[in-house]
Amino acid sequence: MTGLKHPENLAHLSPNQLAGHLDQAQLATTDSEGVALGRSDLVNTDVPSPPLSDAAQALIQSPAPTRQRLPDRRQTIGLTLAHEGVDYEVDFGLAPDSGTVREIFIDAPPSAAVDRTLIHDAVAIISMALQSGISAASLMSIVGFKLGEPGNGFASILGVALGEAVKLDREPKLF
Repeated sequence: MTGLKHPENLAHLSPNQLAGHLDQAQLATTDSEGVALGRSDLVNTDVPSPPLSDAAQALIQSPAPTRQRLPDRRQTIGLTLAHEGVDYEVDFGLAPDSGTVREIFIDAPPSAAVDRTLIHDAVAIISMALQSGISAASLMSIVGFKLGEPGNGFASILGVALGEAVKLDREPKLF
């Protein structure tokens, strides 16, 4: 008997992946007699791990991205962007060499029914990703859409801001 509700959902995992899931969840696992089992009792080592794609291999072998901090004084573009009837003040910090968006700040009005701290934390992570070489277009491609479809608009102000960053990155810069 395991502490998992649906252990069959883990059958496709390699032994190392399964061990990682068990480590993260710290599941209490017992056999049919209530005796605690270790990870090695749960992992079928006879099942080979699936081969990695060329892209996954390249990612593993590539050096870790390096964050390129922006100078303290930099060009910014400030816009008011709306989502769900709420106006947000959004500032885009630009890289001095390329003019591409490398940071985003979003200020939600106090009246907005959103978690302002969560937005602040999310844009800090987005900005770190932008400064580490991940494009706004790549980030935009993974944010949520309303009803799961791109044609329905973004599910949050984060997607709206990333969509605007993509537009800004495509525009010629005058500096």
